[in-house]
Amino acid sequence: LVDNKVEGVYPDLQTAENMMLSPLLYNPDSRDILYFGRAELGLSDLIDSLKEISLLAVDPRFRLGGLFDSVKQSDCNAVRITNDPVSYMAERAGLEWYDIIILPGIEPDNYRSSRLVSSEFIGRVAAMLSDSGILVIPTSYDTDRYVSGEVAALLSTIRNSIVPDLAYVTVWPGDATLIMASPSNIFELPIDSLSARMDNSGYQSTYLDEFFLRNRLEPYKRARVDSALSGNSDARNRTAQPILPQLQAVYRSHSGFDRTLLSFLFDKLYGFLLLLLLVLLLLLYTLFRPRRCRRFGLFLYFTAGIVSIGLELLSFYVYQNTAGSLYSELAALVGSFMLGLSAGTCYSQRFEGDGHEYPALVVLLAAVIMFGFTWDSIDPRLAFWYHILFLFVTALATGSLFVAATRRYYFDKPLSNRGTGYAVELAGSAVGALFTLTVLLPTLGITRLLLVSGLLLLVALIGAVLTRRSY
Repeated sequence: LVDNKVEGVYPDLQTAENMMLSPLLYNPDSRDILYFGRAELGLSDLIDSLKEISLLAVDPRFRLGGLFDSVKQSDCNAVRITNDPVSYMAERAGLEWYDIIILPGIEPDNYRSSRLVSSEFIGRVAAMLSDSGILVIPTSYDTDRYVSGEVAALLSTIRNSIVPDLAYVTVWPGDATLIMASPSNIFELPIDSLSARMDNSGYQSTYLDEFFLRNRLEPYKRARVDSALSGNSDARNRTAQPILPQLQAVYRSHSGFDRTLLSFLFDKLYGFLLLLLLVLLLLLYTLFRPRRCRRFGLFLYFTAGIVSIGLELLSFYVYQNTAGSLYSELAALVGSFMLGLSAGTCYSQRFEGDGHEYPALVVLLAAVIMFGFTWDSIDPRLAFWYHILFLFVTALATGSLFVAATRRYYFDKPLSNRGTGYAVELAGSAVGALFTLTVLLPTLGITRLLLVSGLLLLVALIGAVLTRRSY
């Protein structure tokens, strides 16, 4: 059990044969296999029977490997490396080549898992495949007798994300649909040839026999799947706009309420319009009320909360997708943000007077612009320090903006309780946390999301100037 879901069952020979033997039928000379996940869940046993094949398993969970070793020892040709898949590919792409690369058969219901089937990650995979190498993507979607619209949308998005780098793709229908891709046209083989290769492999398969292949690869089944996938959009899952978690949420929704809510948030940008309405109402409340300079302090609180938490989460997301990370690196990113908040607050508190909101908003706006132009061009080896600096500067300006908002709203009540301002700031942070990655990222994408953040900061800056003389 991982994250309250069954990740694997041991022994699970059927899943292992599905992942390993299927690509071997198209490329029987394969020797070097790269697998992202735990090889102990059945795959290592299969490797024991395939003596000429070596397996490299990459997984970030070091302690989990120790737990497996305490239960079952394996002397197979499998080597385990503790590393994040994205981090490993960023370091080794173009330096190592494999005959088969297998992605874990996980559902893309979050950004951490869906990044492994993004166009960017597939591009790195393609750089590590041999000329006749095969990428294997096991899925849990059932296409054996019927292809629903939700399943077609998911599978077509995955296939569209693969095609730019691996032009030849084949989809095996079944209760657990299998996707394979290669830079070479090696999938145009009749079932008789595949069956003959299975018989000549020297391995007595338990599940992949001639009857299984003929049943799974019946022409009308494959034609039905290809037709369903071709009839969908050409959308791809990209780091700049990850849509697979959104499609997975629709697929997993069961009740009418779930579908209605997801349609409201995703289909027609209602979520963005709802956020825009909330911001406009707060802005109007602060601008068209008596003592509007003081009231505008509430808008600065809200802006600081929503923009800072949004940029923080976006930075975490981009770092995970471009460089990968282990827990210690994420802790350092969080720590740099918190350090920036404390430094910005302490620095601004040392100086008397007003006007700290102007440089704070300008620095935040500059950070947004800089991030928008550079986030996808940073070398993965420098990404850690890039995001450390970005988060520190963002938090530094946010801390200063907190002080400026406090001095505006409480300028005539220095000893009063700060609960109202703190509550508005928390409300902004809550809205940013709920909307930024959950709704706006898959619907708008990173570029438009940053544009919205920049416009909000610009509105706050203009409003601060307009309300400057109303003390």
